Amino acid sequence: MNMLARKTTAVLLALTLAVTFIPVFNQSAFAETEAGSKAQLTSQGQYVLSDDTTDIWVDDLTYNGKKQIPEVEVYYDWDLLTQDRDYILRFIDSNGNTISADEGICNAGQYLMMVIGIGDYTGTITKTINIKTVPITSVNANQQAVIYNGKRRYKTITVKAKLNGTVRTLKKGTEYTVAYKNNKNVGKATITIKGKGNYKGTFKRTFKIRPRATWLRSVKPRPCGFKAKWAKKTTQVSGYQIQYSRKSSFSTRKTITIKSNRTIKRSFKNLKGGKKYYVRVRTYKKVNGTKYFSKWSAKKVVRAKRPTLKKYILGRWINKNDKKDLLVIKKVRYDGKTHLNILPYYGRSDSLYLGPMANWGLKITGTSSMRVEMFSYKYTWKVTSAGLLRAKYRGGTIKYYRKLGSNVHLTFQGQ
Repeated sequence: MNMLARKTTAVLLALTLAVTFIPVFNQSAFAETEAGSKAQLTSQGQYVLSDDTTDIWVDDLTYNGKKQIPEVEVYYDWDLLTQDRDYILRFIDSNGNTISADEGICNAGQYLMMVIGIGDYTGTITKTINIKTVPITSVNANQQAVIYNGKRRYKTITVKAKLNGTVRTLKKGTEYTVAYKNNKNVGKATITIKGKGNYKGTFKRTFKIRPRATWLRSVKPRPCGFKAKWAKKTTQVSGYQIQYSRKSSFSTRKTITIKSNRTIKRSFKNLKGGKKYYVRVRTYKKVNGTKYFSKWSAKKVVRAKRPTLKKYILGRWINKNDKKDLLVIKKVRYDGKTHLNILPYYGRSDSLYLGPMANWGLKITGTSSMRVEMFSYKYTWKVTSAGLLRAKYRGGTIKYYRKLGSNVHLTFQGQ
């Protein structure tokens, strides 16, 4: 037996004895009634209210913030009884408090309603009646991300419900409760809002806790690149992301992820010398497979230095008769890469004659000497894949080149 049932039994007994005395009787003590009637009479001629003889019709109520008296219809052997002449009403709440019909009932919950016979009626019967809770209509919680500060983070929450056609703001603690989960460290925090007392409904809201941001200490230019340094952040930080772009809006950009939170510098190479780059950095924390990022740092701008050209003569081809340079081959280092520079010497006009246009490729191999016949007039060289050099030329023949001073030779491949 629960607390309400025990309290109800005690109150019911006291009320019954206070309102009327019910004599002990048996079946032989009842007065005779009409054939087919379920009515029961005491020896004093009072009708006895019981579950067999009495029907109670009553609807549940909905909380409205006011005292309410339910509309009750009591039928005895199919006759409608009159309140305060044939019976009175009493209510017992969940705390065991007795409430008269004149006082009315207010708060949501379950009540035990007692119908107590008076006048020509005696006995007491009970029925359960409910005052329904009001649903919460809206929950407004600030879900904007916050920055980790080592403390638990809380949000401003507004909870509303519609009562008697008017929307009202509820009170925390008495009309709803708020519970937080994972609201200290970097990650996703959860807020659970539950209706309480006269209001019902459960709502969940989330917000992100971001790691602390870092900032760029310096961005210094390098040949065809730059070197960046930033402030170290280790608490609730897994690593960093660095972005650089030729555009200040970062609409086109390159992003590099650094997985160690102890790395605080990085050099960037093979960029365009003499060009301007915008740089920014941020921290991140990985939680359950999801990365949570800080805000980007303020951007810095740096102009990559132009490349320093380093030239190495690999070999040259000369005319067999007058010993003049016809081709000079140089290795050039710029833009962070190695290129080959072929410088042709066009010679005298009487050594050339017109021929068909064609494409040729040159590939460096490692033998010591060679004799080569090459068709050439005007050269246009460019680097292709696998170190292959292309030449476009128009007409002419230069014969018998001989390489001097280097162990590199060229092989010519028709394309």
